[in-house]
Amino acid sequence: MKGLVQFITDIRNSKEQEQEDRRVQSELVHIQKQFQQPNLSGYHRKKYICKLLYIYLMGHELTFGLSEAMALAGSKVYSEKSIGYLALSLFYQTRTEAVDAIFETIHNDLAHQKEDFVCLALQFLSSVADSDMYSRAFEDEVFNLIRSPVSSSLVRKKAVLTLLQLLKIDPLLVTRHSGLVSRVAPLINDSDFGLSIAAVSLIQYIAKLDLDLCTSCTTLALEKLHKIVVDAECPASHMYHGIPAPWLTVKLFQLLETLVPNVDAMPLDQANMHTVKTVIQRAISTAISQAPLMSAEARHTRDFVLLGAVSLAAHVDPSPDQSTIAADALCQLLQSAETNTRYLSLAALAKLAARNDGPVLVTINKHIEQIFSLLRDKDVSVRRLSLDLIYIICNSDTVEQMCRQLLDYLSVTDFAMKSEVAVKIAVLAEKYATNATWYVTTMMKLISVAGNYLDEEVRQRLIQIVVNNDSIQAPACRLSYNALKSGTYPESMVKLAAFLLGEFGIQLDVPLVQQFELLYNCYFQTTVMARCVLLSSFLKFYVHEPQLRPRILELYEQESNSFSAEIQQRCLEYAKLVALPDSSLLNLVVVDMPPFQSKISPLVSRLGNVQQLQQSFQLSLPYAARSTSSLERPKSPKKPAPPRPRSRKNTNSLMSPSLNTAAASISRPDTDDSSRSMSHFSDSHFSYNSTANPSVDHLPAFSPNWKEGYYRLLHYDQGIFYEDSLFKILFRLRRNHAQLHYELSYSNKSPGTITGLTSEVAANLINTEDPGYVVKIIKHPESTITANSKSVQIFDVTVRKPYLDREVPSINISFVCGTLCQYKLRLPAVVGKIMVRGTPLSKESFFTRWSQVSSLPGGECQKVIRLSSPMQTVILSRTMQLFGFNLLKNIDYNMHNIVCTGILSMAAGGAGCLMRIETNPQDARVLRITLRCTVSGLADILVGTLTDLLDNI
Repeated sequence: MKGLVQFITDIRNSKEQEQEDRRVQSELVHIQKQFQQPNLSGYHRKKYICKLLYIYLMGHELTFGLSEAMALAGSKVYSEKSIGYLALSLFYQTRTEAVDAIFETIHNDLAHQKEDFVCLALQFLSSVADSDMYSRAFEDEVFNLIRSPVSSSLVRKKAVLTLLQLLKIDPLLVTRHSGLVSRVAPLINDSDFGLSIAAVSLIQYIAKLDLDLCTSCTTLALEKLHKIVVDAECPASHMYHGIPAPWLTVKLFQLLETLVPNVDAMPLDQANMHTVKTVIQRAISTAISQAPLMSAEARHTRDFVLLGAVSLAAHVDPSPDQSTIAADALCQLLQSAETNTRYLSLAALAKLAARNDGPVLVTINKHIEQIFSLLRDKDVSVRRLSLDLIYIICNSDTVEQMCRQLLDYLSVTDFAMKSEVAVKIAVLAEKYATNATWYVTTMMKLISVAGNYLDEEVRQRLIQIVVNNDSIQAPACRLSYNALKSGTYPESMVKLAAFLLGEFGIQLDVPLVQQFELLYNCYFQTTVMARCVLLSSFLKFYVHEPQLRPRILELYEQESNSFSAEIQQRCLEYAKLVALPDSSLLNLVVVDMPPFQSKISPLVSRLGNVQQLQQSFQLSLPYAARSTSSLERPKSPKKPAPPRPRSRKNTNSLMSPSLNTAAASISRPDTDDSSRSMSHFSDSHFSYNSTANPSVDHLPAFSPNWKEGYYRLLHYDQGIFYEDSLFKILFRLRRNHAQLHYELSYSNKSPGTITGLTSEVAANLINTEDPGYVVKIIKHPESTITANSKSVQIFDVTVRKPYLDREVPSINISFVCGTLCQYKLRLPAVVGKIMVRGTPLSKESFFTRWSQVSSLPGGECQKVIRLSSPMQTVILSRTMQLFGFNLLKNIDYNMHNIVCTGILSMAAGGAGCLMRIETNPQDARVLRITLRCTVSGLADILVGTLTDLLDNI
C-alpha cells in the first residue's frame, strides 16, 4: 500500500509537532471524504483503515472509522477481514449499537467453513472479551469448536485459549458445561504439541477453580510426560537445542503440582506414583548429564526443565537419592552468571529444603558458603531468597554457626534488609538454642548490632523468655549492664536494660546505686518511649533501694511538667503513689512480673514466604520435629541443662526453654436342623427382601446394559465385562486370599482411534475411615488405542473386612472416538469373591460345627427366595462351586438339598461359612438358603449376594 507508506514517511519527516498535526488533519479530512463514496473498494477501505490505525497509535483522537472497520471485518477477503478485526480491537467501545453488529459478525465467522475466518474471530474474541456478556454469548460456539471432530488442530487450539480467556472473566462458565473437562482432557495427549500446551493451560486454570473436576487428568498428564521425557517422543518442530518440548514439559510439571497440591492428603495411586518418579528421575539425570559446553539458550532450557522437575519433586516426595542429586545440581546452578537462574535455583532449593528431608539438608549444607555469598548478590530478590533458604536449612547442629555469620552480615547489609535478618536471627536462636548462655549472648549481640532497625517484637520476645526462666535472668542483666557501660549502645538496648535491671537487677553483685546511675545518665539522651520505660524501672529502684528515693522523687516532680503528656502522666501517678503514707499499694503495683502465657512467638508471623513454604511442603517425618522451638520443648536428659522456669511460674509454658527429644474355627450348629424339610412350606412363608443388600433398582445410575457384564462376572472369573459398537472390555480375576487381582482389557472395535481414555476405579465406601476394602492401581490403560488394538488396566482390591454389596467399586470410563463417550460400570468385587473352598467335612463334623456357629450372635441368616425361572439342582450346585464353595455330598438326608462350606480370608481375619440350600421338588423356583458364619453380620451379606446372583443368571 504505497499511500500508507508515503503517509508514514511524511509523518516521520515532520520536523515540528505543528507540521505533523497539519499532515494528520489533512489526511483525516481526505479519509473521511473517501469513506463517503458508495463504491469504495475493499482494498482502499483497508488502506484508509490502516492509516487510521497509525494515526490512533500515534495518540491522536478519532471520531470516525468504527463503522468502516466493522464493514471491513465482514469482508470475504482474508487480508481485509484481518485488518478489520485489528481495527475493531483498537477502536471498539462498548456501545449497544456497536455490540450487536460486532457480535453478529463474530457469530457468522465462528460458523464459517474457512478455518482462517474462524481463527480471526477467536483471536478477536479473546482479545476484547472483558465481561461475562461475551462468555454467555459465545461459550457454546467456542465449546462446539473444541469438541467438533472436523475442527482442525489450529482451530481447536485457538478455541481452547479463547475459552480460557472467557473462563477467566466468568468462572461460572465451567458449571454451565459439565462436560468441559472431559472434552478438553484428551487434548493433553494430542499429537499436536501446540494444542497440548493450550489444553494444559486451560485444565490448570479449571483445577485452581475446582480441583475435583480435574482429578482424572493426572494420569493423562503423566502419560504425556513419560512419552516426552522418558521415551523422547517429540516432533522435530518442538525440539529445542536437543531438548524435547521443554515448554510443554514444564507446563505439565506445573499442572501436576496443581492437581496434586498435597500428596499426603491426596495420595497418588501406585501406578501414577511410579510414573512420576520415573519421569522426575529421568528429567533430573538428563539435565545433569548434559554437556557443560552448551549455548546460553540450551543451558537456560536445561535449567528450566530441571527446576520444573525439582519443584514437582518437592510435592510428590521422590526417593531420597534423587532428591539429593537434584539438590546438588541446583547448588551448582547457584554459581550461574544469570540472575534469573540463581533466583530460580534458590526457590527450588527452598521447596526441597522445606520438606525437612535429612539427606537433602545435608547436601545443601555442603554448599552453605555459596549460599551465604549470595547474601551479597547485587539483586535484592536473590539476597532475600538466600536468607530464606538459610533459615529453612538451619537446625540445632548449625544454628550457632549460621547465627554468627548472619550477625556479621547484619552489620554490613543494606537498611532494607536489616529488619528481615534480625527477625530470622531471633527466631532461629529461640528455635534451636541448646545452651541458655549462648541464646542470651546472641540476642544481646543482635540488639547491639541491629540498633534502631530492630523490631520491637524482638526485644519483647526476649523479655518474655527471660521473665519465664530464672537461670538466664542474671546473665541477661549482666550483659545489658555491660552494654550500657561500654558507652556505645542503641536505644533498644536502653529499653531492654531498663526493664531487666529494674526487674532483676537485685540479682547482680553490682550495687543498685551504680545501676541507677548508669540508667539515669541515659535518661536525657533517649526518646519519649525509652524514657517511659526508664521511669517505670526507676519505680522498682525506689522500692528496692531507699538511698535512691530522694533522687527518683525529684525526677518525678521535675518531669511532671514535661511537654510529653505520656511522661507527665506517668510521673504524676508515680509521685502520688510513692507519697502515700501506706506502702501496701506501692508494693502491690511493683510486684514481680508474672510469667507470660504466650504460646507462639509473634515473630513467626514476620517470616513471610518461609512460613508458607514450610506449611506447604512439611513432611510428617521424625526429622521434621526439629521445627518446634527448642526453647519450647521438653528437656532431653542427654543434653546440657537448659534454663529452668522460675519456680513460681507454670513450668509447662511453651515459653519455658528446654531442649530437643525426640481362619477362624468353624462352629457346629444344631443337629435338629438337619431334619428340616421345605416340603411343607407354602409361598406365604417366603420373604423376597434382603436386609443386607438393596435391590439394584436403588443403585446409582450406571450405563445401559451394565447388568449383563456385572452378573456374568459375579458368576464367573473371566469373560466379557462390557461391549458395544465402539469398544469391548474383557475381564479376568485371580483370587489370592484377601486380594482380588483384576485385569481389564479395553479393545477398540471402531475404525477410528480412541483418544483420551481414562478409567477411574472409584470406591463407594460408607465408612472411609475404616474401609472394607482398599483399591491399589498397578497399571493404567494407555490413553490412545488405535483401531483393532487393545490396552490393559491392572489393579488389586484387598478385602479388609465385610462390606455391603452396594459399596462395591464402580469404574468410570471416558474417551473420545469421534464423540465423547462416558461409561459407569459396577465392578463385581463383592466380599464373597474372596471365597475359597473349605476343608471337606464328614457328616458328623459338619453338624457339630453347624450347631457351634448357631450360638454366635448375628452368625446366621435364613432366607426363602422365589426365582424368576426354575433352576435345576445340578445348575445350582455348579453355581455355588463357581462362587467358591466346596460341595459336601451325603450330608443331608434329602438328596435335593445342597450342603457346602467355604472360607473367607479377609485381611482383618478369616471367617468360616457353612450353608444349606433346600429346594422344593414341587416348585423348582423356590429355595431356602440357610448360611452360618463365624463373623457377625457376614451371613446376611453373603445371602444377599447369592440371592442377587441367582435372580440374574
